[in-house]
Amino acid sequence: MTRRKLAIWGGAIGLVWAAFSLAPPSPAAAAEEPSGAEQRPSADAGAAADTGELVLSTQADAGEDAGAAVASEPPRGPPALPASPPPVTVVAPPPDDKKTEWAALPIVGGGSDIGVLVGATAVLTGVGGDAKPYRWQLDVIGSTSVKSGPRGAELVQQGWGGRLDVPRIFGSRYRYTFGAFYSRTVNELYFGQGNQAAPDPATLTVDGLGKGQFVNEELRIRNVLRFPLVTRRGETSPPPGRANDTWTAQIGLQFRALHAQPYADSFLARDYAARTPSGDRTTYGEGLQGIVVPSFGVIYDTRDREILTRTGDFHELSVRVASVFPDTAATYGAAHLALRKYVYLPGDIIFASRLVVDAAAGNLPVFDLSQYGSFTPAAALGGEDGVRGVPAALFYGRLKTFGNVELRRMLFGVKPFGTSLEFGLDAFFDAGRVFMNYSFDDPRDGKTPGIKIGTGGGILVLWGKAALFRAEIAYSPDAAIANPGFPAAIYLADDVIF
Repeated sequence: MTRRKLAIWGGAIGLVWAAFSLAPPSPAAAAEEPSGAEQRPSADAGAAADTGELVLSTQADAGEDAGAAVASEPPRGPPALPASPPPVTVVAPPPDDKKTEWAALPIVGGGSDIGVLVGATAVLTGVGGDAKPYRWQLDVIGSTSVKSGPRGAELVQQGWGGRLDVPRIFGSRYRYTFGAFYSRTVNELYFGQGNQAAPDPATLTVDGLGKGQFVNEELRIRNVLRFPLVTRRGETSPPPGRANDTWTAQIGLQFRALHAQPYADSFLARDYAARTPSGDRTTYGEGLQGIVVPSFGVIYDTRDREILTRTGDFHELSVRVASVFPDTAATYGAAHLALRKYVYLPGDIIFASRLVVDAAAGNLPVFDLSQYGSFTPAAALGGEDGVRGVPAALFYGRLKTFGNVELRRMLFGVKPFGTSLEFGLDAFFDAGRVFMNYSFDDPRDGKTPGIKIGTGGGILVLWGKAALFRAEIAYSPDAAIANPGFPAAIYLADDVIF
């Protein structure tokens, strides 16, 4: 019999006993009632009262003589009570704190290279419950820019997509992330390959800038499954004070369709047509290409929390293989290492640092020479996720190395219309370089250190518990290539850079 059933039976018997006690006994019955019978609460009931818990308990004791009298005579009073069940603690269920939060921001920007940019980003988050940092999160983004050119007004850049992240899918310890994204850019940069391919901004002409552009179109669908590697029997949650399990693994599968379309007499058209003395191509990925990218990685994670991490480490080592069709000669493999460290400094300042090394081997298609990452590909060397301030697709290479250091500080919060908003600032410095091969002697990389840098700062907005946005401006000497007269880049993105 369960503890709950015992409690119900004990309560029912207690009610029957109370009914008998309240009825006035006959004089004969009163005279024959055992004098040693006594009702008293158990010690457990008193302890429960001290702790605020409700305990149902009944206990009856009688002397030997009384017991003998009851055994020798027919029962006349209330029936003898059975032995008391063990105390049962009734604990009130925790309050249901599950809810859905929303956040949305407009995107307004632009520049001399892309024209006027408009769009919006929105985040829906299911918070509460046991899953951290949320039960699920859906973020979507859409933007487009319009600029007048030789062919009239045209859409220069488009980006549409969304991501669904479920930390504990179907109540398990598996974390599933699905993403789909489409982009089209009519002025993607390409001046050649290697660390020295970019031109001097001071000498770049309008005609030269036009030759360094092409149309880049991409559709990407990605699936990522993350799960703990080491678990103790019966363990159902991360260690106390941790965002996730310490050791986890990830497997991913991406499906991509890319189309790099060069303009006539552009640098990309020239490289597509180039051949080595033996007749081999120097640049791969011409025409519409389909790519399947399986990946696997191991993660070491001691962060105290995922949203605006304050302390801990987050390191990733992963590998990926890209199968390219119909240009199967462009198939390649790559390894990725990312080391992240977070320190909480006096004054509520967060110091965050990251070192990234992404190394590929094989005949990479041209569009992947400017990308890094096994599970969530991003532009590098420059762009909002690399060396900020440097244009996203300016430098192309097989080996990409870069680092970021950043200071973050949340300042104040407000609650307009019952919505929690917290504002802060960040300041950063980024630096990196690309290489075409691993002998480090390719003339396209140059003989100098050739470090590309970017520095700047921005505003952080934490909307609710889990929707984090950043608006940053970054300066780089190379930014003037994409924005003549304005050597800076402006970014509006979900979450911090790492």
